[in-house]
Amino acid sequence: MKTLIFSLIAALAVFSLSAAVLTVDNNIPSSGMYTTFNAAYNAAANGDIIMIYPSTMSYGGYSIAKQLTIVGAGTDPANPDMVTTKFAPSVNNVEGSGTVFIGLDVYISTSSSYPATWRNCVFSSSLSILRDGTALEECLFKSSVTIGNGTIETHDTTIKGCTFDNDSTKLNLNNLASCVLYNCLFYGNSYAVNCAQSNTTAAFNHCLFVNRDTGSLRLATGQTSTGNLIFINNIFETITYIPANFTYLYNIWEGSPTEVTDPSNYLGVNLANVMIDVNGGDYHYTASSLAYGNGQYGADIGLYGGDTPYDDLWYLTYLPSIVDFDCPAIINQAGQLDVHIEAKVGN
Repeated sequence: MKTLIFSLIAALAVFSLSAAVLTVDNNIPSSGMYTTFNAAYNAAANGDIIMIYPSTMSYGGYSIAKQLTIVGAGTDPANPDMVTTKFAPSVNNVEGSGTVFIGLDVYISTSSSYPATWRNCVFSSSLSILRDGTALEECLFKSSVTIGNGTIETHDTTIKGCTFDNDSTKLNLNNLASCVLYNCLFYGNSYAVNCAQSNTTAAFNHCLFVNRDTGSLRLATGQTSTGNLIFINNIFETITYIPANFTYLYNIWEGSPTEVTDPSNYLGVNLANVMIDVNGGDYHYTASSLAYGNGQYGADIGLYGGDTPYDDLWYLTYLPSIVDFDCPAIINQAGQLDVHIEAKVGN
């Protein structure tokens, strides 16, 4: 008789117990059930999970027309040599609505024409959101994100805990587009938001806007006079091009922009007294930070306030790995082989 002790951290519990799990590995030799994504996709049914192993070779692009959960290896911005899952899916068919993408290195431009969730992904190139209901959670954007195509109403896009890190326009809002952002970091130069066309709406909650060491970050450009943007409980390093018609409530400003008139704002604040090292990348609050409890309804202001605080480990890896394995050479007195295996998902 064999006794097997197997402990798997509960992150996998989010996946349905009834779903089939298919694995893809294009390495040689392969450890997966399939060596190409296409083969795994053809074998998958709605509700199934496809787990894609990390590889130095990309898995290409693919248009998803089934409702799946597709899981990659994740990434670590502090470890550029980490092998990732380079895969660029798109959702251009209604049958793909509801698909969840996790831990992917999206290395070329892609689009989400129907509702999907992107979680813990890195986007090296642009992402276009073209329909209602898409969610972006704890992703890193190294290029622009565009909401809407200018003709189709694109509402209910939710962006939580994401980092916009590039030196071009970070978020493009086309005509009839709207989105809500929570606990996001806008880092770098150029413009944070481009109201590319009229009739754009967005709400920014508990975000942080930070300049790169050289250059400057400007808040918005484009047709700002017809845009309807609201900023609540955010922190701003000194930035420029601040439209006077936008709504600003309970924000902390390093500068004192004349366009900001609501008395709930805190102007001319030294951010060295608010965050530990804003220019060094440590955005946690100082012991006596103004951010504590001074936001709307008594919330903390900035990245770590509100209901969805910024996660410093947003890049969690999702493929399970064995962390402890013990197999004795002999059986015990009861005739059992006591094998101990521990696996984990995430960091």
